Formats: sequence, C-alpha cells, structure tokens
Amino acid sequence: DKGFDFSSGRLLNYPVYELVEELIRLFGLDHKVDPYVLFFLDAVLEFTSKHSAGLMDFLEWWDDTKHKYSIIVPMGLDAVRVMTIHKAKGLEFPVVIYPFADDDIRRPGKESLWIDLNDEYIQELPAALLSIKKADLENTTFEHIYYDEKNKTFLDLVNLLYVAMTRPINRLYIMCKFPASKNKGQINIPSLIKYYLEQTGQWNEEQDQYVFGTDTKKDNVVDVSENNVVKLDKLISADWKRRLLISKKSPEIWDLENPEKNKEWGNLVHTVLSGIRYAEDGKDIIEGFYHQGMIDEAESKRLIKVVDHLLEHPDIMILFDKKWNVKNEAEIIMPNGQTYRPDRLLFDNNEVVIVDYKTGKQNNMHQEQINRYGKILSKMGYDVKHKYIIYIGEEPSIVQI
Repeated sequence: DKGFDFSSGRLLNYPVYELVEELIRLFGLDHKVDPYVLFFLDAVLEFTSKHSAGLMDFLEWWDDTKHKYSIIVPMGLDAVRVMTIHKAKGLEFPVVIYPFADDDIRRPGKESLWIDLNDEYIQELPAALLSIKKADLENTTFEHIYYDEKNKTFLDLVNLLYVAMTRPINRLYIMCKFPASKNKGQINIPSLIKYYLEQTGQWNEEQDQYVFGTDTKKDNVVDVSENNVVKLDKLISADWKRRLLISKKSPEIWDLENPEKNKEWGNLVHTVLSGIRYAEDGKDIIEGFYHQGMIDEAESKRLIKVVDHLLEHPDIMILFDKKWNVKNEAEIIMPNGQTYRPDRLLFDNNEVVIVDYKTGKQNNMHQEQINRYGKILSKMGYDVKHKYIIYIGEEPSIVQI
C-alpha cells in the first residue's frame, strides 16, 4: 500500500501558504495541473496577504467563506461556467443551460415565523413562533399568514424563472421533470411550462422535448489561438529552503562560513535551548528554526544530534521533566529599573531551581552571575533549592553551584 511519510510537528511550523504547498507536493498533487488546486492556492494567498494569522484562523475563515469561491474561467475557453441563478443576475451568456428546473411552492420558504399576537386574552405573550403549515394554520386566526407566505414563495419562483430565462443571448436549454398529471393544481416550474404549452396548443403527453426558434450553428468568433492561451502541463512547486537560505538572524546566532567561530555554534545551541520547555520539544524547535530559514539542513541535523545528546545526560534530563513549571528567559525587573534574565527557572510551588547555559570553559563570573540570580529570587520570596550551570558542547557537562 502507498503511504505518505511526513512529520505533523514539522508541518505545523510552516506558515499557512507554505504548508499548503508542502501538502500539495507531499500528496503528489503537483504532478498535473488541477484548476481547483490552483484556485485554492489563490484563496490561501488572498487570506495570508490580508491576515497575519495561523492555521486555525485560516481553517475557520475557509469554513465560513468557501461557499463563495468558484473557478473563474476566461471567456472563449471550451468550458462551462456553473453558478446560481441569483449570482447570474445582471449577466448574459451566449448559451444558458438551466438544469434541475423543478422548484415548487408546495411548502412556504420558511418553516416557522414570529407573529405579533396582540391578543387581549394573553397579554403576557406579545409574540409567538408559529409553524407555517397549512394543517397547523387552516381555520385559525392566522390562516392568512400561510397564504401570504405561499404567495411570496410563488413570486420568488416566478422571479427565479424570469432571471434564468432572460440570461441567454442565443440559446436556452431548460431541463425539468415531466409534470405529473395526478398532481393537478400543484405550482412548480414543470407545471408552469406545461400550462404555457397547453395555452399555445403545443402540449403532447407523448412528447418530452420541445424546441422553439431556428436551430442554427453559429461559429465562435472569440480568438482562442495558441498565442492567447497558456497551457500548463505541470504545477511547479518547490521548497525554497532547499534552494535559498535567508540569514534572518545570522549576526546574532551563527556564522555561515564557520559555525565554530567566535562561539557562534554554542550561541545557536543556547538559542534552541531557550525555546525548549520539556525534553520532547527539542526536535520541533529545531525544525521550526529550519523552516524559518534560520539554519540550513545540515545544521538542523547536527543540532538535533547535539541537543538529544545533551538532554540524555542523566543529570540534565531531570531538569527538563514535565513535573516543573518552566519559565525560559523570564525577565526580572528590579526596583531601580535594572533587568536580569535567567536562562531557565524551574518552579515547584514556592521552590525554584535556577539553570544557566554557558559555552567554553568554567569561569568564576559564571558562578557570580547565577548566585546573583539566586539572591534576587530569594528576596522575591522563593526558596532557591539548586543552581546549575550547563556547559554546552559536543560533550555537555553540568556544574551545581
């Protein structure tokens, strides 16, 4: 059986439009040109260009607006445009086909209606929601409401038929069911057509097709030469990240020429760790960096290996357990306006564990910094249980202060 290999966590890191393109490639929808896929992409682009929102916002928007979208075919192409009669108002076409012309007024357009009662015997009930059915309203004070709604529905039906029959320039085809003789008095489009044919002396019980006017072939004068029509054989879609690397944050986190230079690699690992709350978050954070263009594929693979190795360290993994309430890079503002930002704070009720990430060799300044964090949190009323410095490298180490 054919399957699809993909990571939902990786896909969710894509922006909406790129996610749709990736799904098109993933499911092989780019092997041929599908106008529905192309127009859906247009709709996605329209949304993303007007809204800086995520996937759930797009799905909600699409659920609310999808019924308004349809494929627009250029004039002159060998194609049929499908639209509702109401949408066709004010337009005209060389040929119109009106299929399923079977609307009727057997039931009013509404199932129920709010009615002002104005009943002196029930003054506490000024209005009521009544069922608009003949059986419910006949021989009651509200019988006229049923017939009023029925007449409105009949008028809507006539207007609908008028619009449909006045859109064509050259030809009109109406397709409807054969009117049932047993339902005499029933008002619907087939019965109206039958009534017209009877009044003009053309009705025949054995005939199911009627033609009016002269059946003449008219050449299409619209120029649809090869020069005016561009035909696509394939939907071309490629992941731009495999061809182009945009260094959005390279001055901050890494040197493209040499990731080891000036501790850039350590800073990059530090940046990844600052986004990790619990151990299982690591891969998704790194893939998110990759899809944002912050790192390339090789760096992504290396980061995953390094971070996994760090989080598997027996003394470090406990600091990424889900038992903690985690605050990454939480800013502490002092009364004098000075700010401090510990890399990682782990809270358990009123107890706190402080974690700081460092690169290079151990340094007394590192201890002074984390001790300063401890004093500040103690003054804030927290019980500082432990302080750890994690040294980032190919072989990570942890020091308890």
